[in-house]
Amino acid sequence: MFPEDVKTEILDRTDIVALIGQTVQLRKAGTIFKGLCPFHSEKTPSFTVSPERRTFHCFGCQKHGNAIDFVMESEGLSFRDALEKLAHMCGMELPETKRESPEVKAERARQKSEKERLIAVQEKLASYYADTLFGPFGQPARDYLIQRRVSPKSVQAFRLGYATGDKADFARFVMAHQLPLGDLVTLGFLMPPENPTNISPRDPLRGHYLRFRRRVMFPVLSPQGEVVGFTGRVLDAQIKTAKYMNSPETPIFIKGENLYGISTARSAVHRKNRLILCEGNLDVIMLWQSGIEEVAAAMGTALTSKQAQLIHRLTDQVFCVMDGDAAGQKATLSSLITFLQAGIEPRAVRLPPEEDPDSFVRKFGPQAFERLLEQAEPLLDLAITRAIQTHPQDLPGRAACLKALAPYLAEIKDPLIFELYRTKLAQQLAIHPDLVDKAIEACKTAHAETVPESNQTQVGHFTGQKSRSPRPPKPANQTVKKPSDSCPPEQEKVLEFIMHFPKCVLLFHQRNAYECLTQPGLADFVSSLYTEVAAEPELPPNIDQLLEQQGDEAVKNLLWKCRIQDPSQNDDTIEQAFSDALTALQRGHLQRQRGAITSRMVQLFSTPGPELEQCQEQLKTIQEQLALLSRPSLGKEP
Repeated sequence: MFPEDVKTEILDRTDIVALIGQTVQLRKAGTIFKGLCPFHSEKTPSFTVSPERRTFHCFGCQKHGNAIDFVMESEGLSFRDALEKLAHMCGMELPETKRESPEVKAERARQKSEKERLIAVQEKLASYYADTLFGPFGQPARDYLIQRRVSPKSVQAFRLGYATGDKADFARFVMAHQLPLGDLVTLGFLMPPENPTNISPRDPLRGHYLRFRRRVMFPVLSPQGEVVGFTGRVLDAQIKTAKYMNSPETPIFIKGENLYGISTARSAVHRKNRLILCEGNLDVIMLWQSGIEEVAAAMGTALTSKQAQLIHRLTDQVFCVMDGDAAGQKATLSSLITFLQAGIEPRAVRLPPEEDPDSFVRKFGPQAFERLLEQAEPLLDLAITRAIQTHPQDLPGRAACLKALAPYLAEIKDPLIFELYRTKLAQQLAIHPDLVDKAIEACKTAHAETVPESNQTQVGHFTGQKSRSPRPPKPANQTVKKPSDSCPPEQEKVLEFIMHFPKCVLLFHQRNAYECLTQPGLADFVSSLYTEVAAEPELPPNIDQLLEQQGDEAVKNLLWKCRIQDPSQNDDTIEQAFSDALTALQRGHLQRQRGAITSRMVQLFSTPGPELEQCQEQLKTIQEQLALLSRPSLGKEP
């Protein structure tokens, strides 16, 4: 544990308004700041930040705490990781919690540097594979994704790519970016040569060969969005090799500590207070694509305690999707002990036979999948039902059933839930509840005798983990609607300035920003205002009259809202503030255009032609305009 004064100093140095303002649009309201809560869906701001108390509080979902709590909740980090992140942001070094020799300290620093370097290498490789997917040699992978009905938006969101297996092309990429061969071997992209004595001196890869060949590449991202590993899906079904291949374990990737899709799911998990856990990568993508965004996968492996702990830091409500076949149901039930040890009581989503999440949502749609979620039963209930059905009803059979179920009950953290299941099991087996207690004690005793004390926190059916107080149950949020984003915040800021300082419209007109406005009525209003201000710059324009002439009620309401807001600037600061706000408006507009064109290009790569070339020219123009907006002198009048 870190000393209390270290935690206090970090909180003192952290500007909580600036920290939360990176992810939440905050507005000053008296001595506090208000915004839309990042942890649940709302239209009216109920999330407040107090710079004086250095705390946040939401009157809607009741989440509250300090800067450390916010980082833990919003990013799914442990207390130590959140503290380290804030310490780094405010230029502090955390003291050692125990004495370390110079050698140990140096090794720890080396490992940290190595991890940062390897993540940077994998970011470049993710871009390389994505470029290959969109390039002339990516047609086989694009055909596969089209066949699986993966949309261009999903391709971009999950950063999908393609590994052709072209050694010469990969070598050119490695040389262009000066990537160390040792790092590529460590990360598992290159395999050692079979005959190291017969290597051509001209071979830039020194005889190494590629691990990923003719595979669609699925980057595995950390909760913070860093590329930590890859899963490759082979395209040639005739090749006798594993259909899916993961990166080997590396200093930055341990398969059992990661969940595929957790980065794209994180914000939706906070909003809906639930996580849907599937088995395969494409199941995650197809559910996300259908609008069910709070979804992740264990990448085909049995759930580990590290994965369960990662989930528990984000939410306590987990829905395990069981494939319709017997193997899928067995795999889901095998994760129950691990969930219970983490303090999670998961629910089971049962699909029809021969269906998986991908096929089900394509056949029946997301609304049908939501109905399955509503019908989901606790996974422990399902385990009890299965055990009772598979054991004889005679005395030896009931004893065997009790022994099979006792380990589950032994891991329940909540005393009330434990008592309810204890009573239920006793009733269904027609035995006295004391016999349930004896079975639980026997299983704990047997485990303590067979597991060495030093290993009692390892993964297993009956770990010796110390029980910790469970988190208070979070309210279920079954019908959550996304907040309206019809008016981007950067547009509202520009309109607010114009309503309070009408002369700003001169710079708006000069920069020809009309196309950045989301509704035609807004452009008409600003144009009419410019006409009045330009004609008589010394007289205040009649804004109220212009508002009354506005025929679009939605536009009129938005403009009135901007007009009644208290101005956040004064005459001395408005010029630079408006220039900065206008730049943000234009940049956001260009970025949205760039995203639309990029998506269209993804669709056109399978049918190249004049439209694709036109998109490429448009993209080039937008990139140049964005570069101009980055110049410090932009917006200042000569």
